[in-house]
Amino acid sequence: MNIKKPRSRDRQFLFLALVPAYFILVGFFLQSPGEILQGIFTIIREPDFLIGGVGAAFVNAGILTLVSIGIVYGLGMDFDGHTITSACLMFGFSLFGKNLLNIWAIMLGVFLYARYHRTSVSRYIYIGYYGTSLSPIITQ
Repeated sequence: MNIKKPRSRDRQFLFLALVPAYFILVGFFLQSPGEILQGIFTIIREPDFLIGGVGAAFVNAGILTLVSIGIVYGLGMDFDGHTITSACLMFGFSLFGKNLLNIWAIMLGVFLYARYHRTSVSRYIYIGYYGTSLSPIITQ
């Protein structure tokens, strides 16, 4: 009987990180770095979706997703269904108004809540990620 060994935690997170990294790469094929940088600034300033161009939107979504995966990894949390779900939601909503600036007010609230209750932020991090789906309202 040949039983497959479960993938190590590092390999699981690396595999998940390949998806947003792919979209960042595609973004640079669709627009020049200068256009992407200008597009990222436009995405941060404007509450509309994809206003900075498709390449900038892919780079924005990829970076946000990598940041969220990195935070979960840095907290030493296990790779589970919430990790995949939150990464996919971070990516998807990053195409429609979520950006590198407007997520931090909600995430700060999660960190403060965990600190107030004297518990680990890893207990609430996924709730914070799901809550950032509403972060475009901050840009409004």
